[in-house]
Amino acid sequence: MPRSVSPAPIERGIQEGTTQERARGLARLRRQAAIKFGKQTSERLSHLLADAVATDQMGRLEDSVSEWIVECERGDELLSRVSALGGNGRSGR
Repeated sequence: MPRSVSPAPIERGIQEGTTQERARGLARLRRQAAIKFGKQTSERLSHLLADAVATDQMGRLEDSVSEWIVECERGDELLSRVSALGGNGRSGR
């Protein structure tokens, strides 16, 4: 007879996977920004998105920020767009 697994370990596993995926998303954005705009912009972007990584906002923001990295000609333009999201990326565009 199969043994039942309590929901707590499953929920923890889902949460850990989600947290890891958010961190990977931020790492991708940082790499893209560093390649195009340099390390300083990449680090500032990381700080602006810190709250989004800690919440479920990262998935929603990742696509927009990735597009902006391509669209923007300067790092300060990218950072301005991300800052305009409000309070470290907490609200939408």
